[in-house]
Amino acid sequence: MGAALHRAAEPGGSGVLVAGTPVDETGRIIAEPPVPAKIPGACDNPIDDVKALGIEFVFGGDSRLAVKAGQTEICGIYSAERPPSPCTGWPRGRSRR
Repeated sequence: MGAALHRAAEPGGSGVLVAGTPVDETGRIIAEPPVPAKIPGACDNPIDDVKALGIEFVFGGDSRLAVKAGQTEICGIYSAERPPSPCTGWPRGRSRR
């Protein structure tokens, strides 16, 4: 399998990527980030909001996320037991079944 099949690239190669629950400049949850999005502050930060429902990217093997240009904000999910990490590695050879 080629490396390109294991890589997610930010759309268009440049611009803005917002991953998480979008919020406006006051922190109020909105349906989608404005264009252009203001980074930082475009998604609900789990450090500031214990109710934050962000995202979690799960990578396995040689998978990776490539952002070549532009701005990126990735907001994870709040947890009282661990830091809010929106990226997780899946051990090689382990099945999710």
